[in-house]
Amino acid sequence: MLPDFDFAYRNFTDLNRFNLFMEENFLAHQIHLMKDEWEQALAHLELVFALYREHVRDTDRLLLPLYEKHVRPIPEGGAVLLFVREHHFIVKCLSSLMRWMGELVLDPGGTPFRRVPLFEEHCQLKDLLDHHHARDRYFLFKSLDQCVPDREKEKPLTDMEARHRSIWQKIREQP
Repeated sequence: MLPDFDFAYRNFTDLNRFNLFMEENFLAHQIHLMKDEWEQALAHLELVFALYREHVRDTDRLLLPLYEKHVRPIPEGGAVLLFVREHHFIVKCLSSLMRWMGELVLDPGGTPFRRVPLFEEHCQLKDLLDHHHARDRYFLFKSLDQCVPDREKEKPLTDMEARHRSIWQKIREQP
């Protein structure tokens, strides 16, 4: 069963809760894998993948333009290109895991399940997620809260809140 989550975002720093929610569900995915609970593992990974794609969309379309417009100077380690490249790499890694999990769920006997290589791959992805979320937390979210005028904060936060809630609800309603 997938956990509840409060998608109410009052400021950009609240988006860190969204990142932590994805990390918690990725960990739940791994736990279910260790228990050979394929469908539950896939459900958590699907949630992470869907929410992460939304995170990329939101960041690229809504947050990075505000960041480029209002944050001066762009802090070292907080360059826009770093966010974009990490997004691309994380989506690529998650896509690969989704394909593999889909094969495993459809044909558990035919898909080789080698825990050690799989968990090494998971560790690399978890490290990348952790690194990227730290960049979000310390550069993007914090800078946006400090530099973006209040009148420009409400619409992107409201839009993200509605989309995140909708995606999460669709996934929860799946059989």
